[in-house]
Order: sequence, then structure tokens, then C-alpha cells
Amino acid sequence: MAAKISIKKVFGFLFWCLLAVALVWLAVQATQKRDRAICQGYELKLLGEESQIFIDRKELIQLVTDNGKLVLKGRPVSSFNLKKMEEKLEKNRWIEKVELYFDNLQILQVVVSERIPVARVFTQNGKSFYLDSSAVALPLSDKVTAQLPLFTGFPAGEKRWTAKDSLLAKSVVQLGILLLSDSLWMAQVAQADITATGEFELLPTMGRHVIELGDASGLEQKFRKLRIFYQKVLAAKGLDAYERIKLQYKNQVVGVKSPLPFTKQDSLQAIRNVEELIRQSHQQIDTQQLKTDNL
Repeated sequence: MAAKISIKKVFGFLFWCLLAVALVWLAVQATQKRDRAICQGYELKLLGEESQIFIDRKELIQLVTDNGKLVLKGRPVSSFNLKKMEEKLEKNRWIEKVELYFDNLQILQVVVSERIPVARVFTQNGKSFYLDSSAVALPLSDKVTAQLPLFTGFPAGEKRWTAKDSLLAKSVVQLGILLLSDSLWMAQVAQADITATGEFELLPTMGRHVIELGDASGLEQKFRKLRIFYQKVLAAKGLDAYERIKLQYKNQVVGVKSPLPFTKQDSLQAIRNVEELIRQSHQQIDTQQLKTDNL
């Protein structure tokens, strides 16, 4: 009985040894095959919104081939340092992430994720740049002018930010993303002014009032209150009935009445403007509901 158990152990040991040798042999063969493989060319894939491409295919080819100096096709696959190539490409400010790999046909796949701006910022000195969704500052482009929420009064330029500047940039991004997600507010908010205390004041497209937003906390709730204020209060009194609309207070909207006199004609036009805003709001809600129903 003991002899049978010993034989089983020996066969078991031999089996695992042979399996390990086979795996090593396969790994060596795969490595040798890879070392002998030749690059058959490359394919580019640029991820991002098609309407806002700030780095085009031609520029990407120049980056990958080092302005045509680097010939990829015909080189041994083993001669490529893909990590180093990725790091070099990611130095471009418009590139967020790069993934390089060879497929089964030995074609180098170049997958590039582009940074997408969500706000255009004007500094106190009159300079301008974009911010992307990660609050990274990006230069203006000669190729495309993006239709984005406008912010004025940012205290710093594209570089050399303090910790306070970085926090403010993140708040700008939060507000920019919210405005972009709602066609009503994109149409109604002409620009957002950054105050000396780092808060936001919105200047509307229609109406002569100023919307005091406060900081970037609770943005969805604040804009929900503003929508209700437009629908219930300004629809009855007109857009110019108030000089300032304050949203920074919890669970309430404070309106400071305008000292300017209005004619009956002005009031009727203001009410029509509010009605148009409400119509746009309802239309957007119906469109969103239709999209949801079709999912």
C-alpha cells in the first residue's frame, strides 16, 4: 500500500515538472517569436468629442514618427520602447493619456485620449486659456474655438498656481460642467465673474440682474432654486424686477429689487422673455424624458 502511494507521488511530481518545463518552453518560444516579429505599420485612434478636436491626425502622426524621422514599419518589434514612446507623447498638453501596443498582426496600435476643455478662463490681466475636466490649464488653439462657459477674473495665468488657485480652478470646472450639461443655462448665462473672495456672480443673457451664486458647493440645488424663481417669481414680475438674485443661502432665494423704473412695455417684454426661458426649460425636460424612455 505504501509503495502504491509512493509511486503516485513520483508520477505526480514528474507530471508537474513536465508541465513546468512545457510552460517555460512555450514562454521562450513566444519570446523568440516576438523578438523575430517585424512591425507591419501603425494605426491611430483619437478618442474625444469629434466637434472639439484640438490635436488632429496629422499632428499626431508627426508626434509618433518624430516629424517623419522615425520609420516604424519594418523595424523589429523588440526594438520598440513603448513606455518611453507613451511618455513622450503625453508631454503634449492636449494629450491626456496614450496607450501603445502591438496587435496579433504586429501593427502598432496608438490610442490617444484627448483633453476636452470645459471652461474658457480670462485672468485679471486679460490673458485667456482653457480648463479641462481635470482642472488642467490648456492653451488656446488656432484650429478650433470651443463654445464653452466663460469665466472672468481668475487671479493667475496658465502656470505657477498656488494651492488656492488650484482649488478655485476645480470650482470653475464644476460650474463649467454643470452649465455645459444644461442647454437652458448655457443659453442664459453669458459669463461667470469670479469675485475677490473666490465666489461666482453670473451675468445673464436676458435680464439686467446679477445672480450671486456663492461658491461651487451645492450647485445643482442652487440652479434648481434659480429655475423655480424664474418660473414662479420672474414670470409674474419680469426679468428686470430684481437687481440681484442671491442663491448662496440655504433653502431660500433672496431677491434685491431693482431701483430702476420700468414702463409697461418693458415689463411685458421681460415677462415674454421669462416665458421663453420656461418654454426652453420644459422642452429640454421633455427631450430628456424621451431619451430616457427610449433606453
